[in-house]
Amino acid sequence: PSCARAGAFWLQSGSCTLSQNGGCFESPNYPNNYGNNMNCAINITKGAYLVAFDFNVGYDDELRLHYFYSDGYSNSWYETYSGTYGPRGHWVGRSPSGYRQITWSSDENQTRSGFKICAIEEGADEDEIRPLSP
Repeated sequence: PSCARAGAFWLQSGSCTLSQNGGCFESPNYPNNYGNNMNCAINITKGAYLVAFDFNVGYDDELRLHYFYSDGYSNSWYETYSGTYGPRGHWVGRSPSGYRQITWSSDENQTRSGFKICAIEEGADEDEIRPLSP
């Protein structure tokens, strides 16, 4: 059975796509190469573990996990992923005083196969965290 948390993501802007009823999101054109100068912003609507089932982006094509304050401008902190290092079990919760957002952008120099990232429900068995069909 799928362990992706349905409705965990909402596409705010850009060319990424949602799958698994909003429990996963992918880079544009995934699993084929994304294009140059592409971007997206994904809002996190439910608490979950972020797991990259595939992750291959250029080192300048960073995926950032942002934690914003409620004013929408102040950045409390963010975590960055690039290359072949994507989130693997990073817990994110929907903040009562702000929101969480994932942003990604590609540069003008290189393209790669991109990523598929899913929200895994709290309490999911580690053995069940495996690649989900696209």
